[in-house]
Amino acid sequence: MSAESENQNKAKGRRFSPIRTEGATAFSFEPPAYFLAREQVARSNSYPEEDRINKGLDLAHRLFNARVAPSSDRQHIALTYLCIKSLNDLLAAVVVIKSGYHFQSWPLLRGSLEAAELMDYFRLRPDEIQSWLDKEKRFDSLSWVRSSLPNPELRQNLFNMLNETAHANFRNIDAMSSFNSGQDTRTVAVGPLPFSTKEQLSLGFVALIISYPIRVLWLSNHEIVPSEWVLEFDKFDSEAGFPLREDTTATTVDDLGVGTPETSDS
Repeated sequence: MSAESENQNKAKGRRFSPIRTEGATAFSFEPPAYFLAREQVARSNSYPEEDRINKGLDLAHRLFNARVAPSSDRQHIALTYLCIKSLNDLLAAVVVIKSGYHFQSWPLLRGSLEAAELMDYFRLRPDEIQSWLDKEKRFDSLSWVRSSLPNPELRQNLFNMLNETAHANFRNIDAMSSFNSGQDTRTVAVGPLPFSTKEQLSLGFVALIISYPIRVLWLSNHEIVPSEWVLEFDKFDSEAGFPLREDTTATTVDDLGVGTPETSDS
């Protein structure tokens, strides 16, 4: 890239020209029969984030068991439904990531965060649950929910990052659907990538955000679990720097250690 082009990109707020001017880009579409084998190879990869994710699921399992008695309480039911939605989105994202479809996990992560934020809102405003059950139009978009919760600017920035990454932007496709197949050649392929991409932000985000729905569900009836669980969860929660906990010091997305994928010209 020429110095002039680089300066123009910086002036427009870009880090680099998205279409590389050096090297070549190749495209691959292997026979679909190969995809299953490639997914199996991808699933054999292990990631350090998996230990934390499994720990969070164990804590959630014990919390759910403490709440297992049937209930007719509207808040109890609504929060549990949303927690199941949030956790299932995260679990689906892990399956997708582990199967080699890293880019495709981001809409699931966005959905998990939205469900957890709605949980948080209904924990504070149980009087609004009936409006949600009645499918009032204002619940079609949840920006106003973020504005009414603590740290609204941080929440909106985090959601914007997820939203941008989920969309069909060139940089995101390049970062999470390509690999270097030779000197000066990058390949973009249909089907799963059977190896780790250079961007593992999606799995890191699962490990980061899994605390959120668990915490909200617990706080809605905090006396239901023993003190041992509370101490264990608080340690688990704080070790990851849970971004939306009550005592967070984060003010920007950068403070959370997550961000949009980056590609390079090399």
